[in-house]
Amino acid sequence: MTDDKVFAADNTDPDLSWVVTCDDPPPGDPPPGTPDPQAVIADLQAQIEAATGSAQRAFQATKDALTAANPGLPPTVFEAPDLETLLASVEAHKATAAHVLEAAKAASPAGSPPTVANPAVTRTPSPIPDHIRGTARIALALEREQAGG
Repeated sequence: MTDDKVFAADNTDPDLSWVVTCDDPPPGDPPPGTPDPQAVIADLQAQIEAATGSAQRAFQATKDALTAANPGLPPTVFEAPDLETLLASVEAHKATAAHVLEAAKAASPAGSPPTVANPAVTRTPSPIPDHIRGTARIALALEREQAGG
């Protein structure tokens, strides 16, 4: 590098009135103490990979926590490529579920809350006794259906 100052003809700013010209470094070995560029690049790549892995682990932990906290939502809700999309998807589905429950509650008799089916629980009603036949059997089945059991 030389100390020759090249002044810009149209520049009136005294602080920026000159540009220092630089020559290319001489060919050969770099000065002692200069880090190897390949080693620096490898170190930076390792740092990027470590940060990416940490971010992926944190994203998966967040996904698992949201899945555990919202067992009523379908698994497809949690298939998002990034955190922002995941949170938006969960919030949208929770809002939809709340809206449906409110609408069902308003439509149900006497404002009683509707029963929400849990897909993990299967219900097996007790059989209707064999001695009940005809319309009495049908009436008993309809009564059970209305009672939810």
